[in-house]
Amino acid sequence: MSKNNLVEKPDSPCLDPDLRSLLRRRVSLARDGFMSRCVDRVPTGWRPHLVCDLLPVPQVAESQWDHADCTSRALRAWHGVRDITGVAAAGRAVEAGLWAHLQSVINPETGLACVPEYSTRPAGPCYYHTWDQGRLFDYLVLRWAEIAQAPGEKAELLARIRRLQGGLSALSATAEQPDGTVARWWPAEVYYDTQPQPATASRGPHDFRGWCIGGSQFLPPQVRLAVLTGDPADLNLALEIARGFLAGYEHRRGSTAPMFAADGRFYGHFHGAVSGLDGVVQLACHLYHLGETVLATEWIELAVRVYRWIFDSARNVNPGSSCGCFPETARDEPHLTSELCCTADMIELAMHLAECAALHPRWAALADLWDDAERFLRNEVFKTQVTEVDRIAALAVRPPGMTPGEALATLRRQDGIWIFGRQFLHDLLKMQRPETLASVPWLVQGAAGEAGGATRLVPVLSSGGCCAYSGVRALHTVWRQAAVTVAPATVEMRIPISFDDGVLGVTPLPGETGLRIRSRGNRRLRLRLPRHVEHVAVDAPAAAANGSGDRRWLTLELAAGSDVAVTWQPREWTAVETFGPLNADGVVPGVAATERVRCTLHYRGAEVVRVEPENAAMPFARGL
Repeated sequence: MSKNNLVEKPDSPCLDPDLRSLLRRRVSLARDGFMSRCVDRVPTGWRPHLVCDLLPVPQVAESQWDHADCTSRALRAWHGVRDITGVAAAGRAVEAGLWAHLQSVINPETGLACVPEYSTRPAGPCYYHTWDQGRLFDYLVLRWAEIAQAPGEKAELLARIRRLQGGLSALSATAEQPDGTVARWWPAEVYYDTQPQPATASRGPHDFRGWCIGGSQFLPPQVRLAVLTGDPADLNLALEIARGFLAGYEHRRGSTAPMFAADGRFYGHFHGAVSGLDGVVQLACHLYHLGETVLATEWIELAVRVYRWIFDSARNVNPGSSCGCFPETARDEPHLTSELCCTADMIELAMHLAECAALHPRWAALADLWDDAERFLRNEVFKTQVTEVDRIAALAVRPPGMTPGEALATLRRQDGIWIFGRQFLHDLLKMQRPETLASVPWLVQGAAGEAGGATRLVPVLSSGGCCAYSGVRALHTVWRQAAVTVAPATVEMRIPISFDDGVLGVTPLPGETGLRIRSRGNRRLRLRLPRHVEHVAVDAPAAAANGSGDRRWLTLELAAGSDVAVTWQPREWTAVETFGPLNADGVVPGVAATERVRCTLHYRGAEVVRVEPENAAMPFARGL
């Protein structure tokens, strides 16, 4: 098989099924595809696209969030690409251009990123979205912590971060809570300088006043900054933001205060709520290590209740699924669409909650959430990436004036992109590979006046810079956290994956049937046995394998020259779920379009192999 085929068919069964190899191939596809092609040269550098629609009409278009939000996400993604591939040269011009453009929209006085189209600079006023500032904050902290090497650049970045903190503080409000602590929040989502934008006429489809919880995006980077600097002021600001987020609500989508009810219920924008909650969990873990165990325990337990509620179809009208579909909005009315940003957030939240298992025995069971993270990755992140654009080109509807060649060129710019999300159950059924669409009976609907009286239902495939770059974020999160060194001579493998640190080498066995482990020196390997495997066996000297007493963990004490095989079989299991609120489009025969559909998801190991709704059964889509 040629090297080109490795890229063109990244899920070919002839390839090594190792998760690490698959992550590298998928992120390389994104790097050489939309990350390099869905950007345009502008006078200030390179600007990514926020709107990227494949079907029914192929297009790429700009939005005001392409300035700070999307550009910051793109820069974070480029860092992930370099970390995963180890290739430093590819895409440097694009990355440098993105960084130049991002800097061009930052007001040097306030540190805030503005929307140039609606700002008058340098005199002002400047137009700011709070959501933009959160993504900017996230990238500046990442660049300061991991990318910048020269002392001068690191000092400049820290100064930028301090200006941004000051600019954000000027827009915020504070209040003393009943327990005497201070909560900080942001009263508006859009500002002209320091004043909330007045209730003037709408700015059109990209007017996001009252759209989301801006403060939710400030919390994760502020927590990371507090951990890295050890500055009490940074920790205090993180606590204020966390209290304000938890006590607050979202303006537009039916949210009520506090953000999360005692039983874990919440409403509003899922992406904003869950990413903010992930910041709360990270802060709680830091507090626990600092000895503030009472508050840390309270917040971790709250996050656990929220996590459970997300999947509880008895209490949640729009529950998430075990396969990684999550609602773009949480509310009491049916919401049809999942969002890949939400899947990336849930992978991060699952991993950070799983790390809480090491804090206290009461949370030992949370280690099982490593399996959730792997399942979300395999069944949603991998399956919603566009790997072969040419194969969907025939389904595209061209607008007047666009030639077939222009439509195909637009689509090819988007190779390797992640779609916005699925319509839950409906797209698990509908999103077959293009050549199978016409052969599935319930994908045909009557249409008067057409030959044969029927026409295919073509799924709408849309993407956006937020979700496209969240796909890279999800890949990078798993790459970083699947296996880590937790002590100088101890490696902890949370998700089965290849690993080599020069001393310890781990290679997955064919067919996801186990791991071969070799050690060139003394090493301890703590291997977590997934819930979705069975018939586990260890082929090793007795001294090399010890049960640790922890939940599902196997400890191997390896001496130089050790060669150990840990084998298992992927377990076949089912999950019966009600997800996706309604039988929209009537895709399940015999079930009314207004009814909810109860499904059986058939798994082999971590992968869904079949979805069985009422009165119908068909193979699960392999992806796009």
